[in-house]
Amino acid sequence: MTSYRSTAGGVSPLAALLGVALVVGPLAAQQRGDTFTDSIDVDVVNVDVVVTDKAGQPITGLTRGDFEIFEDGKPVQLTNFYAVDEAGASLGAARMPEDGAVVQPSRPPGTTQRLNLVIFVDNLNIRPENRKLLFEKLREELRSDVIPGNRVMLVAMNNRVEVIEPFTEDLDRIFAALDSIERQTSVHALLDSQRRMFMSRLARSDVGDYDCSRPRRPPPPPSGSGGTGGGGTGTGTGNGGGSRAISGNRGLLHAIRDAQNLALDVNRLGEQRYQAARGTVQSLQFFSDTLGGLPGRKALLYLSDGIPMRPAESLSEAWIAKYSFWLQQIKGCLGDGFAASDLQRAITGSGTHNLDLHSDFTRLTEKASDNRVAFYPISNHGRGSSFISAEVPGSTDGQSGTMIRGAMIAESHSRAASLLQMAEDTGGQALTGNANVGELLDRVRRDFSTFYSLGYALPVAKRDNAFHEIKVKVRCDGARVRHASGRKDKTWVDRLGDMTAAAALYELESNPLGIQLQRGEPVREGNRFKVPILVQIPLGQIQMASDGDKYKADLALLVVVRDSKGGFSPPRQFDLPIEIPTAQILQARQQSAGYPLELEMKKNARVVAISVRDNIGQTASVVKLDYDFGGGDEKKAKKKGKKG
Repeated sequence: MTSYRSTAGGVSPLAALLGVALVVGPLAAQQRGDTFTDSIDVDVVNVDVVVTDKAGQPITGLTRGDFEIFEDGKPVQLTNFYAVDEAGASLGAARMPEDGAVVQPSRPPGTTQRLNLVIFVDNLNIRPENRKLLFEKLREELRSDVIPGNRVMLVAMNNRVEVIEPFTEDLDRIFAALDSIERQTSVHALLDSQRRMFMSRLARSDVGDYDCSRPRRPPPPPSGSGGTGGGGTGTGTGNGGGSRAISGNRGLLHAIRDAQNLALDVNRLGEQRYQAARGTVQSLQFFSDTLGGLPGRKALLYLSDGIPMRPAESLSEAWIAKYSFWLQQIKGCLGDGFAASDLQRAITGSGTHNLDLHSDFTRLTEKASDNRVAFYPISNHGRGSSFISAEVPGSTDGQSGTMIRGAMIAESHSRAASLLQMAEDTGGQALTGNANVGELLDRVRRDFSTFYSLGYALPVAKRDNAFHEIKVKVRCDGARVRHASGRKDKTWVDRLGDMTAAAALYELESNPLGIQLQRGEPVREGNRFKVPILVQIPLGQIQMASDGDKYKADLALLVVVRDSKGGFSPPRQFDLPIEIPTAQILQARQQSAGYPLELEMKKNARVVAISVRDNIGQTASVVKLDYDFGGGDEKKAKKKGKKG
């Protein structure tokens, strides 16, 4: 996030960022001949639907009557419908529903078709050898499968999400960025090596037979220094109140101490893996939100071995597989105060079974669905059984080794299941255990070139940001339907805030209102800069309502500032009411309204994004200005500050 100054009294950071309120400036004479209109569009929920046969081939030729759509289990009436075939032709853009009202398409087909492809490399959850193979396939297939005119972005997840190459149509820049990522060490290697060390030691640990015929003392508590860094106190081994003890058998003492220390390692490593996996899911949630403001659909090609839903589970299950039966065998060597389940409580008592990511994962797919981000995961993990032996040396020897291997295979299946759920809940497709990048890219291309767009009127809601489940059914034998799983009940302010943040982060603009920004010279005051900006809004482009005496426009303005590290301020909204006497309307429609802003920013501010929404016409523009306070802008500010 940005580090802009905040002030006392509960003022938000952006309120401090904006030094003054908006003031209506003079009308600047700019000749324009556009006419006003008083039509008001109705809010429509749009759902892009891909329909295929069992072989995955698109089914075309369906009509409005072939579809049923449900929100939260209740049927809703389709108001908008059109289809797009492989060649991009719009079919059925205006159809006649049962009530006889003409239905118009909810948005131009070209806007929907344009593909924003994000290549997301999850370095926290991909083995280096799998990443290398997928990169090789990407280089081979990307150029032939990405249609010219579509945009590609390259993102890497290490300790945080980093945009390596922003959206571009220049694939050579993407390839150069891929080369840069490939030379970096995968963060996954650290956690992976710790787990491999744990599994290797677990596989080699002693679970032999011991002579329990002589009286023994109870086993001591764990040392806290064994294993792969385990520590802590005892595990409830009793007080030796029985007739038998184990003081003289050093081998058994060592074996039990190993079991205790490995149990503590399960807790420690399990918590580390859980926090790392949860951080990945939350970062994907945040990144999905930043894409929400981009127009059209987004495809996220997710390079990952998957995210285990219960990251600690394979460790605890492997430990139980190794020691559960053995503890039953040696219980005759233990004091009456020591139960075979005591060591197992070292795991379950710590709550490793509660380290569950299912709810976080649900929030991720809900955000992605609402932001029209479809996941297309691809993984080369688990193509065969050899990777298990590579991760756990010696784990295939003996019964306990086989059970440990089974725990690792179960985690591999959990990782694959997470990728499949990502795709299913967001309307994408997944390839797991398959490095055929070309096939997945071809699926993405087909999904974005052959689909149906369904629209229905936005139900009356509380605007509480709740998630509403969407289900589409099609009357066609053997058809398979894919689409986003639902939407959030956001206000238009939230939606416009997403658009403004996207413009600040990815430097993409959309300007149907013809907004212009005129930058003034910044003035340095201490370690901050005062930056004047004039927002010019052509009055001929906005819609107005007349009450006979005057015309009224209802505009809103939002501002977002991005810093050099990719953080951005929360959007700040200003209302801009405009009233023009009817006698002056012909002259006014050829002019622009000017609104001066003065922003106070720190040296690391880089992009100012400003959006203006015509609330009557329900049309919005988002434009931006770039700054560099480490270079020319700072020199100008110093010079102006001295003059002042």
